[in-house]
Amino acid sequence: NSQNLVQYASDGVITMWGVNTWSPVASASGGVPYSLDFSPDGSYIALTDSASKITIRSGSDLSSITNFSLADRNAVKFSPNGDTLAVGQGTGGLALFDTSWENPDDWALKYHVSDDASLGVEGTFDLIFIDNGSVIVSAHDDPGAVLFRNATNGQLLTYTLATDMSSNH
Repeated sequence: NSQNLVQYASDGVITMWGVNTWSPVASASGGVPYSLDFSPDGSYIALTDSASKITIRSGSDLSSITNFSLADRNAVKFSPNGDTLAVGQGTGGLALFDTSWENPDDWALKYHVSDDASLGVEGTFDLIFIDNGSVIVSAHDDPGAVLFRNATNGQLLTYTLATDMSSNH
């Protein structure tokens, strides 16, 4: 958020730094880090780590609020309006959580595709929402694929593979 910067170190220590003071504001411990993202309003931080979970922490003091189990999770990204949390998996899968509820304990899985085996896609390493949050783009390290999905229902809209970068499917 605009007040704090979060550092997630390889030893699992999470440190929140005040951007105006450049001093630590809060710290916590977690597993080996994979990904983190602030909710658009800065209230929450979603983190993935080696402990096979997605942890939701307070955006103001890093206190743990809740966590979700999801095997092989790599990347997290909140939608621009904060109503969806996308989680990319190492298998190439994608999970979308409904985060429109005020209490994170009420957030629920609204869509999950376990993998894109028909495309041979694995290793989601980054996610971004485009078109005002209506499309989620996932980048994969094997075979260098980029997938475009409907952010509401996860439907595959189009994709590009590194082996076929000259065409759009």
